[in-house]
Amino acid sequence: MRFNQASRWLSLLMLAGCGAKLQVGPGRGGAAGAAGAAGAASTTGGTPGCEALGDCPVDTAATAGVAGGSEHGPTVGQRGQACIPGAMATEAAGTPGKTPIITLDRCSDGLACDETKHCVEAPDCPQASGMCVVYGTRAAPDPATGGSGGAAGSPAMPDGTTTAASRIVALAADDAHVYWLEYGTRDSLGNHQHDGALRAYHIASTEVTTLADNLPGPTTLGITAGHAYVGVDGGALVGTPENRQLLRLPLGGGATEVVQESTMVDSFAAVGDRAYWSVAGAIYTAPPSGSATPMKVYDAPAWQLQADDTDLYYESRQGTDHPILRQSQLGTSATPVTPQAFTFALSGDSLYGVELLRSDAMTLDQVTKSGGDWTRRTALGSGDPPFALQMIADRYFVAARLALPQEDGVFHTIFSTGLLSSSAPPVRLVEAPEPSISQQPIWQPPIWRATAKSLFWSDGSAIFSRPVTDK
Repeated sequence: MRFNQASRWLSLLMLAGCGAKLQVGPGRGGAAGAAGAAGAASTTGGTPGCEALGDCPVDTAATAGVAGGSEHGPTVGQRGQACIPGAMATEAAGTPGKTPIITLDRCSDGLACDETKHCVEAPDCPQASGMCVVYGTRAAPDPATGGSGGAAGSPAMPDGTTTAASRIVALAADDAHVYWLEYGTRDSLGNHQHDGALRAYHIASTEVTTLADNLPGPTTLGITAGHAYVGVDGGALVGTPENRQLLRLPLGGGATEVVQESTMVDSFAAVGDRAYWSVAGAIYTAPPSGSATPMKVYDAPAWQLQADDTDLYYESRQGTDHPILRQSQLGTSATPVTPQAFTFALSGDSLYGVELLRSDAMTLDQVTKSGGDWTRRTALGSGDPPFALQMIADRYFVAARLALPQEDGVFHTIFSTGLLSSSAPPVRLVEAPEPSISQQPIWQPPIWRATAKSLFWSDGSAIFSRPVTDK
């Protein structure tokens, strides 16, 4: 399954417009994005398993408080200053989520840590280690909050704000490509220019191609083996009814098809080139070739849609209980897997879920696909709420928010990873400030996706990458 998450509802959605041509575009320099729109108890000693990670972090006790700088000295983590050093600290003490967390050398506000351990503008991808920029230009820091300001051009600016910048709103990835949507622009009167775009980045060659550049307000994206499914809002005037559609576009180029009218997809899953999506009150599918007419496979509210080679899994939204159900892909009846739903993903013969233990503690839980109760598998430390979980074979990726505002006064999104088969602590690959609410009035969960080798995420203006093997 290849799947992107652009809003809290997950999602697929397909690509709009007329017949689209493949266009080769520039990489980072060709971006439309622009600037605009816990406390942990210290531990001592070595990091278990850190040799396998390739970079044993320093003792937290020895570096405590260094990120904040002194009253009269430079601020660590800012441009030209020393990087915030990697460390290990125990989080979520007093709960089953208690665990050491490894953090890596890092900088603030989208900067990268160079070979001299100083903070510089992130280089273009690819590079052997550290953070790099896949596409775009990072959002400028928001002086009002210390966090990053989002790119303008959001699909729903309640005050009618307009801009020439186009915000990155959705992201998907497979082993070979990263795909993303740019919402498009509005003129000074608020008219959408029907210039939303679907683009692809070839990971090996770093080439960027434009699959479509005439989309009317694309918002959500799902990828199958051969197609992109794009949800559009029609680019209506702010404050007026939206003209939502689900569209489908061949990834190799070709005409765009309208799959479904007046629909807003909640979640999306794919098996090969067949897509499944949930909307209010039902789950649908469409054959990968021939007519794109959707077929209903489940007639009730569902969320968190997932798929393996034979079955669909989803959280039921009927009544007050939200069990996870399982059914055959083209069947119409479902059976319970487990009575309690967490943020979950599939791997092998099991479902894995992120359990929120209290306001700032998490564990990774497991239940077999045949059904039963959850079993806690791995402590994940602090985070509230967990936004999303992705499983790639034995590796997990968790996106969450740190429970309290950090030293810069804003909330931070964290991306953590680890191996189920390893005793090494989770590694926090990225800790990034959320866009300022003044720059992004409609709050959204982080835009991100991982492959077996890299994590990709966006601040709305640029797409960044960090190798999973860079420890």
